[in-house]
Amino acid sequence: MNNNVFLSIINQKLEDSFSNMMHSLWMVLTNKDPSWIEQFESDEDSYFRLSKQFYNFLDVNQKRVLNSENKIELRQKEVLKCEAMEISNNNESQTESQKLWNSLHYRLISDKVSYKSKKISKQECLNELKSNINSSDRKELWVNYMAAGENIAPGLIQLVKIRNKIAIEKGFKNFYDLKMSSQELDINELNLIIKNIRESLDPVYTFIKGKIDERQKERFKLNNVSCLEPWHYQDPYFQNYSYNDNHLKSFEPNIFFKHLLSTFRTNGMNLEEIEKYANLSLDLNKSPESFCFNIDRNEDIRISCNTSPDIKGVKVLLHELGHAVYEKYLDNELPFILKQPASIFLSEGLALLFERLITNVPIQEKLKIKGFNCKKDHLENIIINLYWTMTVIKFEQELYQNPDQDLNKLWWELVEDIQQISRPSDKSFSNLPAWATKSHLTTLPVYYQNYMLGQILASQFEHTLKKITDNNWFSPPGIEHLKRNVFSTGKLSHWKKVVLKSTGSDISPEFLINDLVQLAEMKE
Repeated sequence: MNNNVFLSIINQKLEDSFSNMMHSLWMVLTNKDPSWIEQFESDEDSYFRLSKQFYNFLDVNQKRVLNSENKIELRQKEVLKCEAMEISNNNESQTESQKLWNSLHYRLISDKVSYKSKKISKQECLNELKSNINSSDRKELWVNYMAAGENIAPGLIQLVKIRNKIAIEKGFKNFYDLKMSSQELDINELNLIIKNIRESLDPVYTFIKGKIDERQKERFKLNNVSCLEPWHYQDPYFQNYSYNDNHLKSFEPNIFFKHLLSTFRTNGMNLEEIEKYANLSLDLNKSPESFCFNIDRNEDIRISCNTSPDIKGVKVLLHELGHAVYEKYLDNELPFILKQPASIFLSEGLALLFERLITNVPIQEKLKIKGFNCKKDHLENIIINLYWTMTVIKFEQELYQNPDQDLNKLWWELVEDIQQISRPSDKSFSNLPAWATKSHLTTLPVYYQNYMLGQILASQFEHTLKKITDNNWFSPPGIEHLKRNVFSTGKLSHWKKVVLKSTGSDISPEFLINDLVQLAEMKE
């Protein structure tokens, strides 16, 4: 695609270093062997240093090395600048940040929850909260789950301050602003989107939340909804909700995964090679988070899911396969630096679009899903997750603006305002650093806006694709449109150009809002 010798060497060295780093991270998350942490620290440090070194080289030698008329060459420098942005100019600060990150991350994935005089994994705690209807048991589970934040909060605040120090070095007000810039996002546009969503959907959310509260009141035999505590919801943060859990008795993840791969192939997506490394089991020895890694930005695409035998487990598989499809169909001719999604939230948008296949009739028939309003259930979950996501976004903005404020107080003010969940009636429990137990704040800082923007884009994609595919976006013509206009271009163009080209308009929450306002009209 270009004959620039300097850029070819830079791309090859970065690819080799990146592959080592991603393999080490894969082993940390799927193996929990502490020996891999040190290896990952070393590999990560090498990749960061190379990124910074090569960007500085291109910046100093731009006129000599880069062709000012060559869009591909100039874009590589822009992308490297974004990747190197959060790397400190001070080696001590960078090393301190990485070591603290790794220490906190290992604690997050290995910490246990006390329950009935024994230690259980976080995944076991979440599973128990889904099914246990004893209020005192749920209280114990929730309180001890959130109490684990006491082991994380001091280190996380320290990490936030180190990150802010690095950001100020780079000329930013704080690390939140830096990360938004490195992702080519604008905080004012983000907050305007949140404002528009809340103005349009707050009444719908209040209505749906009221229905859910009534169900929970009946489930736990409470006198009225005012007796509900945070532990009475299915999820400890109320980040998702399902009216009907639909346990799938005969569900076998690996068999269903093969079925999905076959279905995807029929619609123009060949993902068979990822089956080799797919880690789909409920495994206490791996990270509870699900993820998709493109180890070498080539053929080595891996997914890891804790696949529960229910609707949520199926949606997790569909979600990670959505990420995998994007990675698979990046143009092989792109240089390594540009061979990645145009934006994190574009990849999230595609993953969330594929997650919506849970409402696809052939997939429902294969799973023998019967007896519930799948579309309504799915839309309810989307709006619940959307309001949780906005809570985290606003909290994280405030966290980086002032990490020394009363963060427990801030957390519950936002939860009460946005999610409409009252803080625990026992004030001692509202003083627990519940916010610190959310791993993204530590391990994936300033990431949560990508879930919200992704959900917005999923609706925008679905609306666009239905218009050009006779109302069936999951079809060869729909997938071909995505391959041609989204996947293949990688990061060659700014994400705004990709969205405009593939949907015909700038990113807009109106499509998601239109999807969700119908909830108020749907029957149980």
